[in-house]
Amino acid sequence: MAGSLNKVTLIGRLGQDPEIREVGMSKVANFSVATDESYTDKSGNKVEKTEWHKIVMWNKPAETAERYLKKGSLVYIEGKLETRSWENDSGEKRYSTEIKSFSFQMLENRNEQRNETDVFNNYGAEKNNLTDNLNRPPTTQNENSSNDEKKMESSENKSSDDDLPF
Repeated sequence: MAGSLNKVTLIGRLGQDPEIREVGMSKVANFSVATDESYTDKSGNKVEKTEWHKIVMWNKPAETAERYLKKGSLVYIEGKLETRSWENDSGEKRYSTEIKSFSFQMLENRNEQRNETDVFNNYGAEKNNLTDNLNRPPTTQNENSSNDEKKMESSENKSSDDDLPF
C-alpha cells in the first residue's frame, strides 16, 4: 500500500451543548453531531436515518467551541477517526471510536440561529435546501458581467482557423 488516509468531514447539528473539561493545561470539548440521510427501501417507502457522531476537540478548537457552539448549531467538522480504550470499574476493556476534530466552521451566523426545537424540527428541510443550493447554477452578479461574457463569446466566434496553434 502506497499510503493511507484518515480524514472525516461532516455537516450536521449539535445534539447538545459542548461539554468542556480541563485536562492538565489543556481544554477538551466533547459533543455529538447528527447527520441525516434518506433513501427509498425495496417497498418504495422513504426511510430517514440519523447517525450520531462523537466529536472531541482539544486546546484552541475546544476553547472556540465553548464560546460559540450550542445545541442545534449547524457546523462543518474536519478531523480524523480515533479509537481509544480503557478499563471500566469491573476491569472490562472498553472502546470508543470518536472523531478527533482539528477544525470546524459554523454554517450559520448568530442571527440565523433559532430556537433549538425549531432547528431539530426543520433539520431535514434545511439539509435539502443546502443540497438544492449546491446543485443550482451560479447567478450573475450584475448586468455588466453578463455583457462582458457576451463580448467574449462574440470575439471567440470571430477567430479563424489561421489563429489555431496547430
